Amino acid sequence: MKPFNYLIIAGSMLACSIVMAWSSLGHQLFCDIAWREMDKQTRHEVGSLIKGSRYGTFAQACNWPDHIRKDASKDWLKPYHYMNVPRGAEQVRQEHCAEQGCVLSGIDRFSRMFEYADSKQNKREALLLVSHLIGDIHQPMHVSYADDLGGNRVQLTFEGDQTNLHRLWDSDILRQRYGNRADWRAIGKQLHAQASQTVSEQQLAASPLQWANESYRVTKNIYDELPDDGKPGGEYAGKNYPVIEQRLKLAGMRLADYLDSLLKP
Repeated sequence: MKPFNYLIIAGSMLACSIVMAWSSLGHQLFCDIAWREMDKQTRHEVGSLIKGSRYGTFAQACNWPDHIRKDASKDWLKPYHYMNVPRGAEQVRQEHCAEQGCVLSGIDRFSRMFEYADSKQNKREALLLVSHLIGDIHQPMHVSYADDLGGNRVQLTFEGDQTNLHRLWDSDILRQRYGNRADWRAIGKQLHAQASQTVSEQQLAASPLQWANESYRVTKNIYDELPDDGKPGGEYAGKNYPVIEQRLKLAGMRLADYLDSLLKP
């Protein structure tokens, strides 16, 4: 593991157009759910940390760990966005985490980094990494297999366009549902209202390893149900959008609960 270093990403808040874990919309949605759900004091502290960055809201700032991924000096962060398990594994285990790190160890590492950070900038960076990775671990294809790069090598055609299995679940189904100019605030408000009524205390109490296992169970179903012709269509998107929506709701509610604990005095 890279030596503990708080100055991970200083001066690098530069945007890029790369599509990674969830789409930018997906990250905005679950972080907006979290923002609406978190305690008032947590919201105040998170807002104070975001102030002074290039981002206007916490939801928008949650995309920052993807925005820096073209910076070669930050390549060591990439393994923290996902977790690979062996084909045929019945469940995710802690020992599946790679030596260079995985999304499970990333959540733990950057949570500790937040606690010991010695400046506002370092706290902000650690906060955004933790928040982003909690979203990543809820995206099923980020708990997947190394041999096809988490579905990136599985070529598909969706609505006439070339795509791959990873991107289908990151962004294509969300785009098909909401369009390219979705109002993330309005959608986040709606999803939060639903999640606050349906996400149980038992679900909130689940550990990050349990979150990973939830995603892995979905991942196995994704591979089992992939159309033989490689052309998932509207029926496939309609059937699977509720799965994506539920993962976003759980990610948002769990992130709020996690940050309430992390920022507790």
